[in-house]
Amino acid sequence: MTTEMTEMGRLGVAGVSRRGLLAGGIPLALAAGACPAGAAVSGVSGVPGASGVAGGQGSRLRWTLISRMHNGRPSGFVQEIAMSANARVVVFQTFRALLPDGGGFNDPSLYAYDRSTKKLSMVSANAKGVSARGGENGRPVVSPSGRWVVFSSASPLLMPKGALGTLVVKDLATGAVRRLAPTPQQSPPGARPFGGVAYDWSADGHWLLVGGTWPGPGYDPSYWLVEWPSGVFHRLPFHGPEIEVSKVSADGSLVTGSEVRDPIGWFPFVVDVATGRRRFIAAPTGVGPTVPNGTQGVYLSGDGTHVTSSWRVGDLDYGIDRVVQISRLPDLRVEQVLTQENTGLESLNGVAGIDYDGSHLLLATMRRKPDPYFIPADLYRYNRQTGARTRVTVNSQGVPLNSSIDRLQASADLRTILIGTGANNLVKDDAPVGEWLPIRANDVFTVDIDPVQQ
Repeated sequence: MTTEMTEMGRLGVAGVSRRGLLAGGIPLALAAGACPAGAAVSGVSGVPGASGVAGGQGSRLRWTLISRMHNGRPSGFVQEIAMSANARVVVFQTFRALLPDGGGFNDPSLYAYDRSTKKLSMVSANAKGVSARGGENGRPVVSPSGRWVVFSSASPLLMPKGALGTLVVKDLATGAVRRLAPTPQQSPPGARPFGGVAYDWSADGHWLLVGGTWPGPGYDPSYWLVEWPSGVFHRLPFHGPEIEVSKVSADGSLVTGSEVRDPIGWFPFVVDVATGRRRFIAAPTGVGPTVPNGTQGVYLSGDGTHVTSSWRVGDLDYGIDRVVQISRLPDLRVEQVLTQENTGLESLNGVAGIDYDGSHLLLATMRRKPDPYFIPADLYRYNRQTGARTRVTVNSQGVPLNSSIDRLQASADLRTILIGTGANNLVKDDAPVGEWLPIRANDVFTVDIDPVQQ
């Protein structure tokens, strides 16, 4: 494997966290140039019930509560979330038993909600429908079509003998369950069963990006592309605990990720799968001292022609201000750098998504509450060509969410956003903080931007 280190620019700040808030984004194709700082913000609104549409200037929003109990009230206690690229299927993990024999605090279950049929089903179950209790089920990734869900399980019902965890694919159409693992020939001699986690599913549905280990001395994760539906594992030419991967291109030819180089930060990279060449993305210039913050948005555009990276600016210990850089592939030429000044977004915090053709980004900002504290609570759908933006994180009265965004994911067209949050000002009769204080009763919602009338 050839590692090419490009010019990193001026580096200044230490103390970058290993993981960022954001997940599930991608960039685009556009000529370089600053977006106008005075770009208009569309007025939007949400819903005072479980679902509904509200009007406003420009775009409209429709909020829908996904994590509901039989009585229609919010269930709370939602942790991990995922959604298919077509926004049809939402998968979420919760400590609340929403179906018979659902798991609890020590063995939470995964549920799938079909937004077309309005039906809820259990993902973490065997082929006979028996709930996979006795261990945690989590880290779901949904196939683009919404038919399959890959997840990690520590349930004895799904794990092979001697395993500490396993990687499982559930067929939502048939109920069939299948374990994914490298062949014995690809495994160390005498190794325990492979325990893995999924990161991404390519837009064409043919490639899964996964990582995993064989439990034993030390921690040295390996990374793989898995052909689907054959299940054949192909090992990527890098490994180690200081590397994280994020996205795989639609055809499986490119993988993005970042590598930590303490105390500097996470350096973003792009890997050409065929050659094994790993190239690091250069820091933006002309914006002041920067530090790489790779876990805050190293994502590929749907067509594989652009990659984003996020960088901390200045000497802020907590990394509040960031710039988003869009580089063009294959040469990694910098095409555009987004800042607070040219987007008009105060406390820009990174990129959280991009539509397939690259015309819009999902940008996140930090909202001040109160000074000098921040909570990561605002999202904007941003048009890179015009600078127009739609604020997503407001309720039916135009009031911002009153809590942080815990998890999020976007559809391929960025018109449906999946949000996990503890905000209790989005729907009527929000669930109170439950019996497991001080855990906030997080719920999961979809937000449809300019929804089509049914």
